[in-house]
Amino acid sequence: MASTLLKILVLATIFSCVSCQHLKVPASEFAASVRFTIEIIRQLISKVSRFPILIFSDFRLRNAVSDCLLLMDLSVDQLTQTLSASLNPTGNDSVTGNVNADMLTWLSGALVNQETCKEGFDDINDIIKGVVGGILDRITSSVYSLLLNIKPITTTPFRGGNKQISSKNLPNWLKSHDQRLLDGSTNKTVEHVVVAADGTGDFTRIMDAVDAAPERRSERFIIHVKKGVYQEYVVINKDKWNIMMFGDGVNFTVITGNRNYVDGWRTYSSATFSVKGKGFFARDITFENTAGPEKEQAVAFLSDSDLSVLHHCAFYGYQDTLYAHSQRQFYSECYITGTIDFIFGDGAVVFQSCHIVARKPLDKQKNAITAHGRQKQLETTGFSIQFCNITTVPELVNSTTETYLGRPWKMYSRTVIMQSYISGAIMPKGWLEWNEDFALDTLYFGEFMNYGPGARVEDRVKWPGYRVFNSSAEAANFTVAQFIIGNTWLPLTGVRYTAGLGIQGRIKPQHNHRNNPSISMAFQDFDLISQRRQEEKKKKFKQRLILAFILSVIVILLLAAAVCFAIYKTNHNNQKAAAAHHPPPPPPKPKTSQNMVRTVCANTDYKKTCEESILKEVKNNASATPMDMLRALLVATSKEIDDVVNQVKGVGFEAPIKKAGLNDCLVLMKDAKDELNSSMEIVKGEDIGKMSTAKDELNNWLSAVISYQQTCIDGFPEGADKQKVKKIMESVKMLGSNTLSIVSQVSALLTKAEASGGSQRRLMSFNHQHHRRSLKDDGGKLTPNVTVAKDNSGNFATINAALNAMPKNFKGRYVIYVKEGVYDETVVVAKDMANVTMYGDGSQKSIITGSKNFVDGVTTFETASFVAIGHGFMAQSLGFRNTAGPEKHQAVALRVQSDHSIFVNCRMEGYKSTLYVQAHRQFYRSCYITGTVDFIFGDAAAMFQNCNIYLRKPLESQQNVVTAQGRAERRETTGIVLQNCKILADEKLEPEKAKVKSFLGRPWKEYSRTIIMESEIGDVIAPEGWKEWSGDLGLKTLFYAEFNNKGAGASMKERVKWGGYKTLKRDDVLKFTVGPFLHGEDWLKAADVPVRFGMFT
Repeated sequence: MASTLLKILVLATIFSCVSCQHLKVPASEFAASVRFTIEIIRQLISKVSRFPILIFSDFRLRNAVSDCLLLMDLSVDQLTQTLSASLNPTGNDSVTGNVNADMLTWLSGALVNQETCKEGFDDINDIIKGVVGGILDRITSSVYSLLLNIKPITTTPFRGGNKQISSKNLPNWLKSHDQRLLDGSTNKTVEHVVVAADGTGDFTRIMDAVDAAPERRSERFIIHVKKGVYQEYVVINKDKWNIMMFGDGVNFTVITGNRNYVDGWRTYSSATFSVKGKGFFARDITFENTAGPEKEQAVAFLSDSDLSVLHHCAFYGYQDTLYAHSQRQFYSECYITGTIDFIFGDGAVVFQSCHIVARKPLDKQKNAITAHGRQKQLETTGFSIQFCNITTVPELVNSTTETYLGRPWKMYSRTVIMQSYISGAIMPKGWLEWNEDFALDTLYFGEFMNYGPGARVEDRVKWPGYRVFNSSAEAANFTVAQFIIGNTWLPLTGVRYTAGLGIQGRIKPQHNHRNNPSISMAFQDFDLISQRRQEEKKKKFKQRLILAFILSVIVILLLAAAVCFAIYKTNHNNQKAAAAHHPPPPPPKPKTSQNMVRTVCANTDYKKTCEESILKEVKNNASATPMDMLRALLVATSKEIDDVVNQVKGVGFEAPIKKAGLNDCLVLMKDAKDELNSSMEIVKGEDIGKMSTAKDELNNWLSAVISYQQTCIDGFPEGADKQKVKKIMESVKMLGSNTLSIVSQVSALLTKAEASGGSQRRLMSFNHQHHRRSLKDDGGKLTPNVTVAKDNSGNFATINAALNAMPKNFKGRYVIYVKEGVYDETVVVAKDMANVTMYGDGSQKSIITGSKNFVDGVTTFETASFVAIGHGFMAQSLGFRNTAGPEKHQAVALRVQSDHSIFVNCRMEGYKSTLYVQAHRQFYRSCYITGTVDFIFGDAAAMFQNCNIYLRKPLESQQNVVTAQGRAERRETTGIVLQNCKILADEKLEPEKAKVKSFLGRPWKEYSRTIIMESEIGDVIAPEGWKEWSGDLGLKTLFYAEFNNKGAGASMKERVKWGGYKTLKRDDVLKFTVGPFLHGEDWLKAADVPVRFGMFT
């Protein structure tokens, strides 16, 4: 028996390894995750389908919803294909025979669908975008998790020759019967239906012919479109497989339309011709969009068709002519023309022997030929342009219009141009930025063996992501054979192609336009597929033997399972019979859900408080779930704050500074209540699935509650009264910590969608990213709603007056331009002032200043010259000062409580406590910050990139400390991160720096967290690097780390030896980059500011 079981085990292992070749996890686990993702998408489809917007008059919104439903339906199909192939990798579900490549392609398509759906709601309706955004982010995270679980593609390097495929190895939706479509002697295609505008065919409209095509057909359905201009919008849906459409010649058979973005169409739905059904094939047809350059995005042709071929076709448009949205596509001997991003999308696309011609854009616009949209590094997508002619229309040859090969639409944009002619009209730098340094280190732009006056690479961009291939090995990755696995499916189409880097006749450079219908390319006749080779027959016979062996294994496993089940059933029935004679005593009926409460509270830091708080709220609910308990804890915390406020009021403060502290405390506790109300709003109801997207918001808000509690205590001077307040307030901290713990538990229980790490977040209401903006030379200066000017040349003379004039419930961004001048006023951007943007004439020209300080009887909280509280505050080119001086102790220049706040090219000047990063998520880019003691402090999740941090000369007895982070609980998601910054002495301290000890930071609170990476640290910093706060407070529990810094003060040899000082590896440091730490990829990208989401090196 043992030997039999061993044999079964060995056979089972062999069988299971079929899926092991393709997946990093067991097939059953992978399949469960796919089904889970499909279910989320179906929930979204159901929710969106119920929107009553179709009865509304918002044309753009109707289009956005319609597009989103189509895209989600397409994602379900792509995931279903993936599911089928993962469970049966040796079956016909794999369309190329390379299961890894197929699954990665389908999942890449499913990934881009969510992004396109979300972008469709830009500038339309924030409420609906908020409703669908969270679910879309959840789907994206889940699809990305699936991508992570597929093993990399393995391809055999191409050795030459066109690989032929056997009909037995074809997917079930594509048959070798296609060979008969072309008669060998006449090369004539046999059509099923004819479309003729003059009424001489079966139909006069192309859509009628498409509607007549059978669904999910495994053989070609051929439509002949006769000469004529067809003004209609053609959509070939996802169930129309293997449609072949041929015309009477480029510029003779023309399909035209003029939908565009300006007139209310979303980019996705603006296409004149759109195809989603797999295996689409077109030849000798022109696709055009005549909207014109002033109408912005206007697509002529859009494809989501996997394994599609466009041969000897033309595409005419301006901005966004050809939208290669997703999947594997091949374009041969085509003519493509446009202005901005006129070849764009996230498909895996090869262009061979095509003419790509830039035409004249609007004044001040720049031409960009490509804009690839690869979002994630694991996606197998990109543009490969090979043996093509890249030029412009004649009128641009000597014009001032700049034309570029491409720009990075998304973070991992990938475009390769090789063995092509590049005309002198292309700018010497070759490539164009999308937005400052966005994606310049993560993109993949390459060139290989190009020729022509514009092909010189000496003056090309110097971006980290740009490369010139020095060997054919790297270029070979982007050939037909390897990039789109073309040898497995292109031969069946009969289209000639070059599989590798083979010798190809150079295309004669011309300025062809539509007056030359031949486009100077020889039309390649369709080749018949040759007979199967003898060795392939042998290979097939071998495959049959393997299949027979596998089937035998399956039979053995089924028999073994049946035997095991029979034994189990017998034993189980015997146990039941014995139990009937001696039944155990019935367990006591639970009066409450105490066991569940204990389980939920087991991992919290304050278990007793957790259990007592929850039981008060759910004592009569014996079936309470973890989600119910999370709600109960939020309610308990809110009630506790009310009680705490009353207790603090009863202490009886007499001194003015203590009364001021009490007033601050009351404000902060109201803010804490607001954070809890937001948290309760997001978890109310029964939709537990939304926890996967709610987690990041809850962590943010609940961390802020703890920050406010600590700020309240810190507002009182040392003494007995402060200790009373601290004791009263302790319960708020414990409840906040417990709630953070349970948020993590509940979200982990309810979804696997975030298992890949780095959760996704919905775009908040202020993030209106204009849908792929036009390129202009005017610098893109903001248009203000109001202007502030000291000389009365604006709308207001003070900044506060401009803020007070902001309409209530203002939608969109309220932009305030602050002209040059020194504004001596205390400015507060209040909580109800959301999405304010304020910009000046320069950080040393437009300055807000004040001199409030602690010594003069003002609490640190109230000393700030400028306070930003309202959500989504943005500042650029402004200066913030506090001129109190070092002898006045705490004197804040800028206090920030605003979530999703952004500061670019700003200047913060002070001495002690210059910049108070109080709470929430904050981003600082290219700012100048100066001070002495703890001059960057607080309990926010604050990221500083490319900032100059200068230490000033303190008082005689003082030591300088750059940071004092205030994380009081280990579960808070807060911290200070300095990345690619400079930490140096200012010009006055520099000659005396040896006399003043300066440190990178000290732990203001027990779990203080600060990370400094990829920065320059000057010799002003002491060798030990960090300083104690008071005795051993926090030295074991803090989290301080340095990574890959440089400069005279960056050596870590003599750094402190505290338990909390960490030595991190690169993978550990990545957690503190903008993407995962601030969850910033959506809101910062949408805000259109310079940002590096990952590492700089």
